[in-house]
Amino acid sequence: MDGNLINTPFINMGMVGNWPANPDPSEWPKGSGHTYVEGATPIIIAEIIDVNGDTLHIAEVGYREDLDTGPDGTPYGYEPRPGWDNPDGPSPAMSNDPNTWPFTWPDKTKLADDPGWPGAWNGFFGKNQFQADLETYFVMDDYQDREFIDFNRPQELPYFPVPSEPDRGGLATLVAVRGLQWSQVLAEDNIFWLYRVTNFSVTDYTTVFFGMYFDYGIGGVGDSSDDSAFYDTFIDIVYGWDEDNTGNTGFSPTAYAGFAFLESPGEQSDGVDNDEDGWIDERRDNPPGEYLDVFPYGYSDVANFIKTYGREPAPHWEGDEDGDWQGFSDDNGDGVWGPGENINDDVGRDGARFGDLGYTGPDEGEGDGLPTQGEPNFGITDIDESDQIGLTSVDIFDIHWINPSTDEKIWVSMSEFTFNTDLRGANMALIYGSGPISPFRAGTTQNLSIAMIFGNDLDDLFRNKKTVQQIYNANYNFFKPPLKPRLTAVPGDGKVTLYWDRRAESSVDAFLNFKEDFEGYKVYRSTEASFLEIKLITDAYGNAVFRKPLASFDLIDGIMGPDPVTIAGASFDRGTDSGLRHFFVDSTVQNGQTYFYAVTAYDQGDPGLGEEGIPVTETTSIIKTDAFGNVTFTDINTAVVTPNSPAAGYLAANFVESVSPVGTVLGTGSVSAQIVNTSLIKNSTYRISFKHSGVFETESYAIIDVSASPDTILQTSVFGADEKGALIEGEIFDGLRLFVTNHDEVALVDSLTGWAAGSNTNFEFKVNLGIGAFPYPADYDIAFFDGVIGTDSSSVPKAVNFTITNVSENRPVKFTIKDLNEDGLWSSNEQVRIREIFDGVEEKTWLVTITDTIGGTGSQAPRGGDMFQITTFKPFRSGDVFEFTTAAASVDRQLAISSLDLIAVVPNPYVAVATWERKQTTSSGIGSRGERRIDFIHLPQVATIRIYTIRGDLVDVIEHSSSIDNSAASWDLRTKEGLDVAFGIYVYHVDAKDLGEKIGKFAIIK
Repeated sequence: MDGNLINTPFINMGMVGNWPANPDPSEWPKGSGHTYVEGATPIIIAEIIDVNGDTLHIAEVGYREDLDTGPDGTPYGYEPRPGWDNPDGPSPAMSNDPNTWPFTWPDKTKLADDPGWPGAWNGFFGKNQFQADLETYFVMDDYQDREFIDFNRPQELPYFPVPSEPDRGGLATLVAVRGLQWSQVLAEDNIFWLYRVTNFSVTDYTTVFFGMYFDYGIGGVGDSSDDSAFYDTFIDIVYGWDEDNTGNTGFSPTAYAGFAFLESPGEQSDGVDNDEDGWIDERRDNPPGEYLDVFPYGYSDVANFIKTYGREPAPHWEGDEDGDWQGFSDDNGDGVWGPGENINDDVGRDGARFGDLGYTGPDEGEGDGLPTQGEPNFGITDIDESDQIGLTSVDIFDIHWINPSTDEKIWVSMSEFTFNTDLRGANMALIYGSGPISPFRAGTTQNLSIAMIFGNDLDDLFRNKKTVQQIYNANYNFFKPPLKPRLTAVPGDGKVTLYWDRRAESSVDAFLNFKEDFEGYKVYRSTEASFLEIKLITDAYGNAVFRKPLASFDLIDGIMGPDPVTIAGASFDRGTDSGLRHFFVDSTVQNGQTYFYAVTAYDQGDPGLGEEGIPVTETTSIIKTDAFGNVTFTDINTAVVTPNSPAAGYLAANFVESVSPVGTVLGTGSVSAQIVNTSLIKNSTYRISFKHSGVFETESYAIIDVSASPDTILQTSVFGADEKGALIEGEIFDGLRLFVTNHDEVALVDSLTGWAAGSNTNFEFKVNLGIGAFPYPADYDIAFFDGVIGTDSSSVPKAVNFTITNVSENRPVKFTIKDLNEDGLWSSNEQVRIREIFDGVEEKTWLVTITDTIGGTGSQAPRGGDMFQITTFKPFRSGDVFEFTTAAASVDRQLAISSLDLIAVVPNPYVAVATWERKQTTSSGIGSRGERRIDFIHLPQVATIRIYTIRGDLVDVIEHSSSIDNSAASWDLRTKEGLDVAFGIYVYHVDAKDLGEKIGKFAIIK
């Protein structure tokens, strides 16, 4: 789990952290190599009566060590249950990697409307519900724990949890596990672990305790003997620290690592209000029951309800014990969910609502006015609907004093309600306990949850616990960032081009009643995968809080500057009203250096919500590396690129013919194209055609590759300019993007409206719309004659000495004239109204008035040969077509030959280290020598590089073959036998086959 500053391994047999195997124990902050937890896992222990009538205590644990094992080495504990992940995937099921998801989810196969949820994420809140920024989900059971049915071990007495399955061991408990991470700065130091335990044996276990086992490793492997821990009963957290404040590699100060106890099992049938919230024996697996509308609405203690929830009790469904589920908004009072009515929590069993990713329509329970399991704030999604018994024991002890195989010691620690927190300065472990549940009935389920928390110091840890409690109290809801944009990074020569999609801009936040609150993008660049080197903005306590971006783009909406909701005095920069962009070129890079990029989306926050407001929330930026710094995973909004010069003889992709109109184009906007990703450019001709509706309202444009296929590549309505006049870039296709300006508001082009050249009249003119008229997108010619040439289109036609032609559409138009003096001529102060068809109805449009401002001698009225022209700005319409042609990048042989002299080695000399070499980031690697590397640059696509000592001994051979946009080949400074080379002078020979060769020298200096 590495969705925020915590980077911890976990194994789907229940353990979080790992030691001493790779990957390292739980690391914080991610990328620092500082580790703190060597293992944490749930424990379920029950008292049972075996077949001989004797009392046994059986503990079920999934852990890396100290487990009982079978004769063949099989661990006797929890193991992953098949079917809950992709067996060919790289990890247990992770919300950000569909390659890890099973084809169908076992717990959803019986759903009639969408059996198995294929291709969807099975989130805590339902189908494709990504409330957390990163979530894992897996299931484990204790089938393999045959300690008490192993007849090869006669000292043990047999217990069969499911007699019909004699091979099944343990207690027959199944545990569904979820890990939840948020990257929001308030929650970036926490991970939640949720355990849902089901008893599928045939036995009602009379007494069961639930707990957690923790093995601290504050300061890293080899520095565990000076750890201390304590439990704070006021905020329910156990925390550990390092007594000398120094870690295993000498790093200081060390952090505090804590585990907050959040949800305990609930007693469902003891007739006691264990959590003192006013309701007796709540449970999270019940049906809606009856609607309680008579005071006190089923509550046994109204005062305790008000004390717990801060509100008066109200009518509610019996199964919704805390009364917070909201049905659909029945605005018209007809009792049926209809169009325009808010669905609220009544979203159905899959938890999905209209607008969610992959929503396929209403499912079981959606909009029926009844709480349904799977809906928010009811049953399994509502932690308050459990009569929790709380934490009943905390035992801190020397490591291995109690371990997963010591069932009786675990039982004593929990059943005697031990609170032992005295141990200091030791290699320590601890056990939480909660119980007893009496009985834990067959077929029922109990819940347990904790949070792993880190802080720079104790105060910081406690502040982070406050956030944990807020998330928990909100049923694991938290401020949700926008969706992650999909990023593409293109390395170039001394530059990196980034572009991303617009999916984040339609995001809504369920925590804010599904408000669309996207605000902008941040572009980050780092030379290490965790982006720690750019986390430079600190809070009032000196803790690094925010990263410094390379670029920022935000909506033009007045929301800008520092976020008024601060994080301990630090504010997120909300931008400058710059306008949105989806493209950025980083020209400040060094060839050969590997860069890590992230483009994050952030929301507006809400300063007015609650007492403190909600701060801005930003998406995660996850890049995973192994112990040697090699990248193993990049999220959709991150990229790892190494810019380099292109191969020798490289000719860049280009436009053979720029964008130009085909035939007559009536729209007065503009169309231009830009190359974004040179590697995707083809030898193609593209046609752009527009589609309109109404009176030429431009709906969209289509792009067609006419060289390859008639199929449309892209159809989009992304065009125009923002409020600051910046062109809005179109969607990327074939490595290209278009900029389309469209005059969607019809207006006169004043500079082109008036008397045409050669006209002799000196009458002045005025063109407007007047009252009740509509602008028609066309140009008009008004031609004058010396005598009557026709009539207008009045109900009583009037003779006129002019004609009007719609030159855009090449047709005469109807018009009317106010011939005040009835002389059959268009005289001074008389008006002509042009009429056009709008959506099948003839309407008034442009009104033209001519005026004699001279009078008498010198006045010249319009006469034969005079022409008045009306020119308008017009939107693109159907029939408007443009074309352009591109040529793909290529290599010119003669240019490649003439470029061989550019071949070089960088750095030269190599002095101890190169800036682009990967850093060791794991605790085991810090202080060790990492990657060593030099680069040969400006190579042709194919070449053989031989490296010799100054005496002529062959050291190594590199066979280089690359794409045309990369001229570099790396050498790891090792001989062909795999040995590190000595310091000194070396000679290289580049054999470029039929292109030629190049010989040069380089030095390696200690």
